[in-house]
Amino acid sequence: MVKQTVAGSSGASLQSVNNQLQLSGEWTVNTLSFLQQARKSLALSGPINTIDGTAISQLDSAGAWALTQLAQQFPQATVVLSRQYQELFNLVARYKEANAPLQKRCKESLLARFGLKVVQFFSEMHDYIAFIGELCHLSLLWLLKPQRILWQAIWQTVQRTGFDALMIVGLLSFLIGIVLAYQMGGQLQSYGASIYIVNLLGVSVLREFGPLITAIIVAGRSGSAFAASLGTMQVNQEIDALQTLGVSPVERLAMGKIIGLIIALPLLVMWADATAMLGGLIMAKFQLSISPEVYIQQFHATIGLKQYYLGLLKTPAFAFIIASIGCFQGFRVQGGADSVGTQTTRSVVQAIFLIIMADALFSIVMSAINV
Repeated sequence: MVKQTVAGSSGASLQSVNNQLQLSGEWTVNTLSFLQQARKSLALSGPINTIDGTAISQLDSAGAWALTQLAQQFPQATVVLSRQYQELFNLVARYKEANAPLQKRCKESLLARFGLKVVQFFSEMHDYIAFIGELCHLSLLWLLKPQRILWQAIWQTVQRTGFDALMIVGLLSFLIGIVLAYQMGGQLQSYGASIYIVNLLGVSVLREFGPLITAIIVAGRSGSAFAASLGTMQVNQEIDALQTLGVSPVERLAMGKIIGLIIALPLLVMWADATAMLGGLIMAKFQLSISPEVYIQQFHATIGLKQYYLGLLKTPAFAFIIASIGCFQGFRVQGGADSVGTQTTRSVVQAIFLIIMADALFSIVMSAINV
């Protein structure tokens, strides 16, 4: 029989008898330092099959923690405690297991990460198409039952996305008109064709730059606001409350934004076209010495309403893309504030990407039909 005893002044002790470790005394926070030293200094000649703690007179959470350390030192041993202390030991042991360090995640291969991105892309595309389908269904209901139309939400959106954006859209369009006239005017002046600056500005601004730049500005300004506001409502469980009350969140929160932006964006493009051409007029006056009268006369003579209408034709599609993407990403927010920021960023990026794709598609179709 091999015996080894480690005892402390407070009565706590550890005694090894053959393949059994017997514990006694007070195992509390007051004896914790002794218990830790005793566990480390315990030298055994053979394996321990049983840790007998039935003789422990007092046990608290600190002592139970020390006991779990001892059980980890001898993982093959069975811990035996009195009934009154067994539940405390099990509770501390479960807590320790729950807070154990996570295993290092294996790094996925490049092909696996690419496949995951593809699956996520098509899953999100499927959800977006379903969201568009719901919007079409609600639009049909509004046409059949006009009393369902939320006029207040629509006009609020028109004010916030249209009227409140006049300053920033007008300023940026004005500067774009100045830059285009400055860059193109120098080249035309070298060939003695300064007057054709009006033709180039008219076609490029009315047909392409006016609608495109305005849509990108609105995507960054209003599309992000849609996603952030709906995402915040999602985090605060306000959307869940609407569903509990039997109210459609898409109809109540998204339809007004989409219809309002479809109304506001063409008006903003008209304003952007006017300010951009004004910027071009000022630059043509100072750089090319073209008087405002000649500038306006050349504009009326060479730029017809066709270019103006073709530019405005794109704007409802751009507005639908901006508003639908913003609302869609807002409804997809999950978790906390980090998710709101992530989905807001995704809404702006996706909206700008789809706007440019739609603009390219319009250009291809118009060229194909000789418009």
